[in-house]
Amino acid sequence: MDAELLVKKHKRKRILIIVIVVVVAALAAYYFLVMRPGLQAANTQTTMPETQVLAKQDLQQVVSATGSFQSQTSRTVASSQNYNVTAVYVEVGEKVGAGQALAQLDTTDIDQQIADVMKSLQEATESDDLSLKQAEGKRDRALLEYVGAAKGTTEDQLKQLEDAYRSAQESVDSLQLRDSGSSSRTQLRTLQESRDDCLITAPISGTVTSVTAEVGLSASAGATQSGTTGTGLFVIQDMTHLEVPATVAEYDAVTLSPGLSVNIYSDTFEDQTFPGTVKSISPVATDTSGGFTVTVTLDGDAMDIKPGMTAKMEIIVQSKSDVYAVPYDAVVEKPDGTKVVYALEGASGRVFTGGTTGEGKQARTDGATDGGSGEAPVVISGEAPEGGFPGGSGEMPSGGFPGGSATAGSGTAGATADRIEIEVTTGMETDYLVEISGDGLSDGLLILTDPQGVSVGSSSANNMMMIGGPAMGGGGGAVRVERRG
Repeated sequence: MDAELLVKKHKRKRILIIVIVVVVAALAAYYFLVMRPGLQAANTQTTMPETQVLAKQDLQQVVSATGSFQSQTSRTVASSQNYNVTAVYVEVGEKVGAGQALAQLDTTDIDQQIADVMKSLQEATESDDLSLKQAEGKRDRALLEYVGAAKGTTEDQLKQLEDAYRSAQESVDSLQLRDSGSSSRTQLRTLQESRDDCLITAPISGTVTSVTAEVGLSASAGATQSGTTGTGLFVIQDMTHLEVPATVAEYDAVTLSPGLSVNIYSDTFEDQTFPGTVKSISPVATDTSGGFTVTVTLDGDAMDIKPGMTAKMEIIVQSKSDVYAVPYDAVVEKPDGTKVVYALEGASGRVFTGGTTGEGKQARTDGATDGGSGEAPVVISGEAPEGGFPGGSGEMPSGGFPGGSATAGSGTAGATADRIEIEVTTGMETDYLVEISGDGLSDGLLILTDPQGVSVGSSSANNMMMIGGPAMGGGGGAVRVERRG
């Protein structure tokens, strides 16, 4: 009896083990045959092609540069006179006119020098006058003797009298030309000019932006009056007419010329754009890296802009209005030299896109816009694939395509779109865009911005592209679009 019971227990245990093995095998088979392929399919995503909704826009080819505002006209006012300052008449920020007095230097020493030279000049003049007067008297007497000679005077005597007169006249002529005070006069002029320089005046009209002159200190600053070197006594700048010097690379410098329009921006005035004009481009490189200096003048009055403020500039080299433009990669050059772009068009003729507009937002050609970065995939409206959408319906599911939205999302729908090749002519280029024109272009076309980065799988309809993931319920002749790399 005990042996029979033991045999029955052993059989039940073996049956339980067999059942467990069968269940585990079934679960494993289900996982590898059903679950795992499904998970792999779920994890397999199709990266959507990058697109752009075609619309006319304004293009500008610009050269960017940064510099600081400075006055077009600035003067450092100094004096070479080594005299102390006795008075300062202006302060920083004060507006002055050309010729206005800024400071006065001590003239005590120079006044004494002028007095001494004037005395010497007077003495020299008096001496010259006396010598001339004596010579004129001698000439007059010689003339009287010559004229009053008696008739019995011999020819030799007359000749002597005549020679004496002529000699006296030559002495008069010489003394009339003599100027013993000429050197004194030159010295006096120099001293008078130096004294005039002791009154420091403004060489231009403008605003005083620096004052280093101090009463009691020497005015000598190592620079001449109105010079541009040395520390000087004052700095005067024209604050109403400003300019911006900036450095540009050599490949940009060759595209610039005087007279080009410039948009100027300042961090201080974030919402304002100031017009400017290229004034000059340096004929030679101005730094060791091959940069060239371009100087831009601010058109009109500077208003609240101050010298020293940072200026960001866009120099407009070329501009066009109301033209079509696409990224460079959107244009494909064929072996025969023909240039084309590729557009997507839904089978129903109506294209919805999650591509970007000119404002960087997702857009749809039906006029709606969705906020976003423009990275969402596009979904093309079209006829249902052969066999219908999932569930056997001929219409798009109410919740959109499986895995995403019907307008913009990460959907894996199987809707299809025609890929249209459009021949174009390229024109103006900017840093990122190239102008295109052609009979096949129109507003609202969905342009592939990188068609050479898109691979098209085998299909009976080579001009058809499937947007999204694998189609459900049949291929319908569509092909799958995948991003390389």
